[in-house]
Amino acid sequence: MSAAQPPVEPWPRGSGYADPLNDLPPFKGMPRGWIIACSQRCGSTLLSDLLARTGRLGMPAEYLNFEWVGKQMVERLTPPGKQLGFGGYLRGLYRCRTSPEGFFGLKLQWHQYLPRRNSKEMMQLMRTARFIRLTRRDVIAQAVSGTIAMATQQWFERKHRTRELKETEFKRSAIDSTLRWILWENWAWDRFFTTNRIEPLHVVYEDLIADTDTVCRRICTYIGLPNPPKFDLAQAGTTRGDSERKTEWQRKYGTVLRLPPPPGGRKRSA
Repeated sequence: MSAAQPPVEPWPRGSGYADPLNDLPPFKGMPRGWIIACSQRCGSTLLSDLLARTGRLGMPAEYLNFEWVGKQMVERLTPPGKQLGFGGYLRGLYRCRTSPEGFFGLKLQWHQYLPRRNSKEMMQLMRTARFIRLTRRDVIAQAVSGTIAMATQQWFERKHRTRELKETEFKRSAIDSTLRWILWENWAWDRFFTTNRIEPLHVVYEDLIADTDTVCRRICTYIGLPNPPKFDLAQAGTTRGDSERKTEWQRKYGTVLRLPPPPGGRKRSA
């Protein structure tokens, strides 16, 4: 009989990613940056959770999402009575979210990067960082997941928290819109890497689920972390929520891709 799994530690700690409980010992200087270049609903929260739990790679989050984590971190890092420029914001993040081994992690979607692309500090980070290009093979499932998350404003599920699922109506046009957005972000990232002659480490969500330890160890090696620990999907703090609704919406949406049967049941000629 196998031993029971130890309880999963809540992650992030406290009230969320911006909570000071998630800060690391003060770091000085320019860290070794690594960036998860992604689009919505491709497993970036899961991957960040797994890598952050090592305690050695920083505390990756969407720090340039200024409607959520970024806004909270700016409020935290801005001295009373003063303004915090973007360069000061990045330096503040480096100071409190870089690991003792010098690694700073960032989740980054293309639309979050665009407004800051000409910043001197942003360019410095982008020139020196290691990129993990995270995608999902099943983009229809990704678009369905994104549409539901947008409609319900429930972006991820934590194993140690339970909440009632919000009702939302199936709309094919909404999934179409999300799918176009995902494809645009994927295209933009691919063009960015080609234009700048950057070879990111390509990671696929479905592979991360199927072989978590191998994929995460490969990422650690790529980033430059020596002697990485063993990774176990069961120890992640996130879970795939609302699977029944997602499956049903994928089934409904998939019907638009199928040709209707020919009149009289005749088969198409070869």
